[in-house]
Amino acid sequence: MAKKEMLEGNVAMAEAAIRGGCRFFAGYPITPQTPFMEYLSWRMQEVGGEFIQAESELGSMNMVMGASGAGARACTATAGMAFSLMMESASWATAGELPAVIVHLQRSGAGAGGLAPSQTDYNYVTKTIGHGGLHAYVLAPSSVQEAADMVYNAFDFADQNRCLVLIVTDAQVGQVMEPVEFGPFKTEFPEKPWAVGPHKERKPNTINPITDMEQFGAPSFRRFEAKYKRWEEEEVQYEEYCMEDAETVLIAWGTAARIGRGAIDNLREQGVKAGMLRPITLYPFPTKKIRSFDPEKVKNVLVAEVSVPAQMHHDVEFALQGRIPLHLLDRSWSEIFSTEDIEEALRKLI
Repeated sequence: MAKKEMLEGNVAMAEAAIRGGCRFFAGYPITPQTPFMEYLSWRMQEVGGEFIQAESELGSMNMVMGASGAGARACTATAGMAFSLMMESASWATAGELPAVIVHLQRSGAGAGGLAPSQTDYNYVTKTIGHGGLHAYVLAPSSVQEAADMVYNAFDFADQNRCLVLIVTDAQVGQVMEPVEFGPFKTEFPEKPWAVGPHKERKPNTINPITDMEQFGAPSFRRFEAKYKRWEEEEVQYEEYCMEDAETVLIAWGTAARIGRGAIDNLREQGVKAGMLRPITLYPFPTKKIRSFDPEKVKNVLVAEVSVPAQMHHDVEFALQGRIPLHLLDRSWSEIFSTEDIEEALRKLI
């Protein structure tokens, strides 16, 4: 059995990237993701990889694109407004179907924002990656172990689907220290016949999203449409907690779900039939699962999210289609709710 280590979330995710086969990292420091970079600045050299502190966030994403296009497993990490600065290149990478992993630790609010745990980037990461309407596969961990596991496996998914995989969390997971267990070093990787550069068995490739889009037009975009449809059918992930007989359901993700689990435990100890559905993939969203709630069984749904204005609440509202009463507990980073706050809000519904 692998040995568990007590590690900060940033460090655990960085080591998981190494073990998942990442051999190229480019990034620019910004709180609260800087420890991710600091760890890889020396660790990447130990495994024969490349680490670059770029001149900017845009530059780092461009470098990740280049490394991915050449066939390397590449990633970057960022936070807050720095994520916005990567979006021009992230849109290009998505259009060119260049597989890569982005770890995004949300800062709170718009502009420079604050550093407290937040979920205010939900719309930004789920509705489109940059301009153009294309998507990344978006995962949201709620513990250090889960974050490490997601990063470890993200490179496989990115290669298999030729897409960006986005791990979205915040300082709660990125800076807390928890026990974590790592998988073995991955050593076997899929062939990438599409990669650029010379190869003894084929002519050199090129990757040019503009040429591809102009040449193939709508059919070129249809392949993305088909990919996202397949994700909706096969790749949605969520956790059901105490949902077997739940009459009142909490829906929360990431930090909010981490806090909300205690509220469900407290209510269950008092004989209250409460449960929680936690979206693990934010895109694709578990719309079908939420829509399957039986109104004869589930009497109320509460969304708890650390975002003002609320964001995920609207996706849940769309999924429920007015069949079950929907309620909201939203807080900003300056007054993040406690387990007791969520417990009280659920109790009022009951």
